[in-house]
Amino acid sequence: MRLSRQFNSLLFPVLLFTCVVLLAWASVQKMVITDLTGNSRLSLTQPSVALIEKMKGLIEIDVYVNRTDQLGQKVEKLFSQYQKIKPDIKLNFISPEENPGLIRKHNIRFPAEMLIHYQDKTEHLQKPSEQSITNTLASLFRGSDRWLVYLNGHGERAPSGKANFDLGTFANHLQSRGLKSQILNISETKTIPDNTSVLIIANPKVDLLPDEFSIIEEYLENGGSLLWLTEPEQRRLFPKLAKLLEIKFLPGVIVDATGQSLKITQPDLIPIIKYSDHIVTKNFDLTTLFPQATAIKPYKTNHWKFSSIIVTSEQSWNEMSAVKEHVDYDKKYETLGPLNIALAFESNNSAQRIIVVGESDFLSNRYIGNGGNLDLGIRMLNWLAADDQLITIPTRVATDLDFELSKTNSAIIGLGFLYVLPLIFTITGLIIWWRRRSR
Repeated sequence: MRLSRQFNSLLFPVLLFTCVVLLAWASVQKMVITDLTGNSRLSLTQPSVALIEKMKGLIEIDVYVNRTDQLGQKVEKLFSQYQKIKPDIKLNFISPEENPGLIRKHNIRFPAEMLIHYQDKTEHLQKPSEQSITNTLASLFRGSDRWLVYLNGHGERAPSGKANFDLGTFANHLQSRGLKSQILNISETKTIPDNTSVLIIANPKVDLLPDEFSIIEEYLENGGSLLWLTEPEQRRLFPKLAKLLEIKFLPGVIVDATGQSLKITQPDLIPIIKYSDHIVTKNFDLTTLFPQATAIKPYKTNHWKFSSIIVTSEQSWNEMSAVKEHVDYDKKYETLGPLNIALAFESNNSAQRIIVVGESDFLSNRYIGNGGNLDLGIRMLNWLAADDQLITIPTRVATDLDFELSKTNSAIIGLGFLYVLPLIFTITGLIIWWRRRSR
């Protein structure tokens, strides 16, 4: 018995020492970091990680600030998150005081402004943040400039407009990702520029003139890509273009009963939860909203390969009468779903890509922030611009880092720390003291 006690007393420190040694050995084998902050704000978001993993080769960054400055340390800490994913990111800190010639040469105007170099292409970045860095890297990864040309002169939605029906917010997001915007009135230019990546026709209010259609027809026959956004009331416009693409628009407005399960009382506000099997919607699981859409039906053709992108449920139909809170399906005149809201076209003879959407509000300033509307729109443009590697990278890279408290909540927290907690600790101490004294 005595010998057993001596053995146990010796065994414990030996086992404790062994555990300490093993833990010390494990700690230097592999570092595991877990971000437990809200929204994982101390680590990169998934879109940034997805982009960095696709970029091959060296990324070199010239930062015009002293490394030892507070701003320089902030930049270094920010890029350290990227370097964990991609070690071949090189930071060069350049002292503005010691290199005035470089400051003038590269037109450096802001503290910690930087030049990001990747594959013989350079971009300026003035205000470092994860969102701005990732957008700049996406622009560099895209390679050559992509010009999105917006047709103008027929009442189209403006890419620079701030009204609810315009596309200003959407165009700004595309611009930050290297998809530059240009407005074009073909009745004046008489041609579509050769550097056009995608021609965008956004809900025109009047029809094309014969000469204008001939210019667009020539552009499409030469393999140009197109995004055509239309609305139910405009479905009869551009009939020659619809004929050229071999499609027709069904009359009426799409309504869908599935919206009731999402507490949507407006029958013609179409929620899309499930998506067809197409590269544009690959691994896409965000709900999108389409207000007042028209259905698109393709003809059988040997020229185009059609693919559905956005399809309504089986509980939808094209409502021919005025849309009210309660509508009924008329099998005699209306077509039961699934119905196509968006179709993708690929030419059988070239790499040409086209998307036609029977709804344009989903990308407007009013609706762009709903669900996955922005993400879906950018996916469409990436596919049309043949940037397939960028399609599956989610759009949102910025998280909400602001934490605001009302004056009432601030007062409650302040009083709690100053008075309530000390009082609780005091009372607890007195209770413990009294119990020990009573023994």
